[in-house]
Amino acid sequence: MNPRFFLSSIMRPIICRMPRGRSFLTTCFGYNWKYDKIWADAPRRNRVFFDKTVGANIYADLGAWAERLHYFCGEHYDAENRLLIEKALGEADTYIDIGANRGIHTLQASRIVGPRGRVIAFEPNPRAFDVLKAHLVINRIANCTAYNMGLSDAPGKLTLHGPDGRLTASTGAFSFREIPSAGAHIKDVPVSTGDEILKDTELTGRVLVKIDTEGFEYHVIGGLRRLLQYDDLGLSVEITDEWLRGLGASAGEVFDHLMSRGFKAFQLTASWRHLLTRVLNLVPLDRPLDIHQYDVLFAKDRFLSDR
Repeated sequence: MNPRFFLSSIMRPIICRMPRGRSFLTTCFGYNWKYDKIWADAPRRNRVFFDKTVGANIYADLGAWAERLHYFCGEHYDAENRLLIEKALGEADTYIDIGANRGIHTLQASRIVGPRGRVIAFEPNPRAFDVLKAHLVINRIANCTAYNMGLSDAPGKLTLHGPDGRLTASTGAFSFREIPSAGAHIKDVPVSTGDEILKDTELTGRVLVKIDTEGFEYHVIGGLRRLLQYDDLGLSVEITDEWLRGLGASAGEVFDHLMSRGFKAFQLTASWRHLLTRVLNLVPLDRPLDIHQYDVLFAKDRFLSDR
């Protein structure tokens, strides 16, 4: 047995409790994508654990780096969106997860909005969607509707491109954007507009939408014209200008499109207030940042003022 597997099992309880310094240890134990082939041979490769920050049981395949990192750290790496869900949502609100992947944020939002709230998740990757559905079952989630499809500015069928030839690895990195090194392709994936799918859905309370579609965000937003008129609305959008440009858009166009419709922009960052407490920071923006990738909250005044 690879000693990395044994030592990781011993160290996991310690890593899960560490408020800081996890990145060094996780690198030592090979939790990033470069070690997927090694971890594919791990004993009990498939694990289920409880993530107390999400409040749900989580399935993890140790052969996939993001799931492996989640398992050994005990919490999802996307702290910004987790903290935003905690801050922005309450009982009877609505969460729309576009590019839900395995449904981690879907599970957290489901718990927070409660039985009178509503969660709607979209995930086009069949493997990720299977895990999402399993998560809904094992956590007995009854307030979520999940769609195995993508969203765009027009209906049709598209091809998902993956980072390598293993459909089990990095499900969150699959994109409708052409990936030069792609070795995995899922053809004829159905897509529709968000407005069409949501036309008969009654939205309740505050509405928070997360859009993380690996460069396809501008096209997704283009299909949400009716939703964008909702007053108490916030959009958490992953911005990667290089990827947006690969699909004929840009970060500037995303900002212009939403800010011209009454949204204000804030970069989402997470920082440590105390040794054990992380807090969400909303940094006002009037234009895109000159960095590779970051999350932006586009919010209307009512969304910002209520809580």
